[in-house]
Amino acid sequence: MTELEKMKFAKTYIDKMANGINPLTNQNTSENDIINNVHISRCLFYVSDILRQVIDNGGTVSTNSHNKRSNFYITNEQKLALKPVEHSVYVREITEEINRITEANGTKKFAAVWITNWLVSLEMLEVVDGKKLATEHGIEMGITTELRYSQKIGNYYANIYSKSAQAFIYDNIDAILEFRNNSNKKQ
Repeated sequence: MTELEKMKFAKTYIDKMANGINPLTNQNTSENDIINNVHISRCLFYVSDILRQVIDNGGTVSTNSHNKRSNFYITNEQKLALKPVEHSVYVREITEEINRITEANGTKKFAAVWITNWLVSLEMLEVVDGKKLATEHGIEMGITTELRYSQKIGNYYANIYSKSAQAFIYDNIDAILEFRNNSNKKQ
């Protein structure tokens, strides 16, 4: 097995753990498992992205390889391939599907924060004490904010997106990108 193949294999394990899946059994881990701690999960996603950058760079570490990737884009055919699922999902699952569909484009990854910031601008989410929570308008669209508990971090809020909310996001990818690009210009 080459070093690049080892990196790809390691990335699959890290991706599974970041998504709360035991990479050895492919089973979902319990809610109290340490890999479901939001801080651990974020670290695993970060490491996964670093590995992706190294893999995309042929196995070579480069501090500016991320900057070499072009801005995110999605073709009309790729948009048509995005289908909401029947069950409710987290925003990261929506972005994972978008990134899976657009992987061949070789662009930067579509980020969950682009969606949530756009939803805040539409007043479907509101920021309360630094947390993004569904508004009445968001609830009507199919976004639900649930209060959850983890032994590691205590109470936290999770936004869940129904099939109709997923479809709304997929149908408005261009608007999300435009909002993100306009927000970046203002900074």
